[in-house]
Amino acid sequence: MGFMGEGEEESAQEEKARWELTALKQSREVRRLGEQVERLEDREEQQREQVERLEERVEQQREQMEQQREQMEERVERLEELLRRDLEGRGADEGDRRVRQKRDE
Repeated sequence: MGFMGEGEEESAQEEKARWELTALKQSREVRRLGEQVERLEDREEQQREQVERLEERVEQQREQMEQQREQMEERVERLEELLRRDLEGRGADEGDRRVRQKRDE
């Protein structure tokens, strides 16, 4: 009978060892998964920061383009004004020339 008791103790010890090994393996896996989650969170944060920088850059470019558009509109208005004045001046010069020509005739 003592023999059977020893066998049961070994089985209990073996079972306890298996449970401890399983717990150790699970602990390692949990730690590995935790590290992987941390790396993923770090990568996510880096990507979020990149997106923010890109958004800022896009906003700056949009503002620059808006300023350029406004400057172009101002240039076009100035050119139109200069052209209008030039055309008015030519018309007046043409009229003066005709008056002088009629007078000379």
